[in-house]
Amino acid sequence: MVQSPPPDALPDRVRWVLEECLVIVAIAAFWIAFALVAAGVIGALGSLLSVGGGLFEPAVRLLSEVAQNVEQLWLVVGALALATTALYVVVRAGTVLIDHRRRPPE
Repeated sequence: MVQSPPPDALPDRVRWVLEECLVIVAIAAFWIAFALVAAGVIGALGSLLSVGGGLFEPAVRLLSEVAQNVEQLWLVVGALALATTALYVVVRAGTVLIDHRRRPPE
């Protein structure tokens, strides 16, 4: 579990920073996995609908257009990962600052 304020001892501080970095890496990994699953689902649906012949022709055309523009999906995923990470960092920094201000003077 991540501690609120950074500890004073150097080994504890390094451990705290590594835990925070792990959270940021997990956020990025989540969005990459989401994009891979979405691309796989789009490809699988395209394959399944193309087997149906002319019955699903509009859906096949739509999915082929989406599959050709997968680069756009990666742009959206990159933006979402960046925004989520930035939001986490800002909120985390705010909580650390508030905890530091509330800490009684020594």
